[in-house]
Amino acid sequence: MRTITIFAAAAAALISTMGMAAEPAQQTFTRDGHTYVYTQTQRQDGRTVIAVDLPGHGKTGAPEDPYHYRFDHTVDALADLAGLLGHDRVDLLGYSMGGRMALGLAVRHPELVRSSVLIGSTAGIVSDAERGIRRRTDDELAEEILATGIEAFVEYWMDLPLFASQERLGPDALAEAKEQRLGNDPDGLAG
Repeated sequence: MRTITIFAAAAAALISTMGMAAEPAQQTFTRDGHTYVYTQTQRQDGRTVIAVDLPGHGKTGAPEDPYHYRFDHTVDALADLAGLLGHDRVDLLGYSMGGRMALGLAVRHPELVRSSVLIGSTAGIVSDAERGIRRRTDDELAEEILATGIEAFVEYWMDLPLFASQERLGPDALAEAKEQRLGNDPDGLAG
């Protein structure tokens, strides 16, 4: 079987089997598989591109059981998805949270991963104190999403200095990104 490139970030696909949806594309936190759909149409080397919407993003929705948001469970579900789709070796590309998932897949399932490209990703925060601070700020953000709703969160998120360079993409691309982010389930993002 041809090599598959799994773009793992924060997004959706095989809902009936493992709670994740997969489509041709890729993504990051608050984005879904359609974020990088252009990669599918530009593939000319015979590879299959699959973008995965992780739990709480895109078409995967918001599972009620917190277990489905656990890192190890999600990584194992990605491995299961590759197998269900008939691929025994994959190349990975992951940005941010997706890069961390790709790294987890390489560590937990090295027999599956042929190569990986990780962008803006780390294996996690080493310091216990810094990790505790990050957990608290993530929890506060989750509470804010639930308290104010998806619209207020998306406005806040897209106004972060981190995304200032996206202004160069133009108003149409920004409007599309905003519409896609508004399609996320607030419970899922807070998960």
